[in-house]
Amino acid sequence: MSIRTATAISQVIAVVVFAVSFMVLTSMDAHAEIGLDDTEQQILVLINEERARNGLGPLVATQTLDAAADWMAQDIATMAQLSHTDTLGRSLRDRLNAFDYPSNSAIRENIAAGYSGADTVVQAWIDSPGHHANILATDIQAIGIALYQDPGSNYVNFWVTDFGSIIDTPPPVAPTSGEQTAAELPTPSTEPVVQIGGSVPSLGVGLLLAQQDGTPQQLVATVQASGCVNASLWISQAGQLVGYIDGAPAFVNGDFPTSVAAGTVFIVSCS
Repeated sequence: MSIRTATAISQVIAVVVFAVSFMVLTSMDAHAEIGLDDTEQQILVLINEERARNGLGPLVATQTLDAAADWMAQDIATMAQLSHTDTLGRSLRDRLNAFDYPSNSAIRENIAAGYSGADTVVQAWIDSPGHHANILATDIQAIGIALYQDPGSNYVNFWVTDFGSIIDTPPPVAPTSGEQTAAELPTPSTEPVVQIGGSVPSLGVGLLLAQQDGTPQQLVATVQASGCVNASLWISQAGQLVGYIDGAPAFVNGDFPTSVAAGTVFIVSCS
């Protein structure tokens, strides 16, 4: 490794600890790539049980709807009152379009705040004719589920279920160990890979070097091809750390450069 490269790496190491903390704190973005937790999985079970009681098939959780629901749950926590129009002024259709959910789909949404658990919020939706109609809709097959908790708010718990008629992505699965089966892995990127230096982790954080110019999509494809699951990229730019979350909508990744120059040191997070 050249002196120049070693110097560049040493400069970035100083922000690695901050990067890890930053990635934890920015759960609004990062959750776009993780799956259902135990409570969210319980909601899926309860909703599918209600559909089964009414002669309907089960819904399948998908990554795009899960990411959109998670964003909305956190957005609701900032609202003065519950609304299906988010704080960016987007309708449900506009918001799901931003998360790349197919625009030709049927869509529905249930939201709630303040309920203490999965059973109570699902029962509240069942007791509400409009929300119950969404759960029992015959034109939906897919679902995204989110619980966001803000202990400093009056309601603490904020709930969202987004429904759609198209199963567009593999189900989001929250891993219970350091290993994942092939069925749990994200759809491989079709972007061509570029040359990078360093050791790509399968889980956790690694420090890498771009050896060729490349787009963030190409870098993601490269690290995924090396075994990194659910990759996000982080670089130091003008004294600030900016991130690229694989699969996130454009407004989330807007600060990340569209091309990464050869010789750039970057952080990869694999979850």
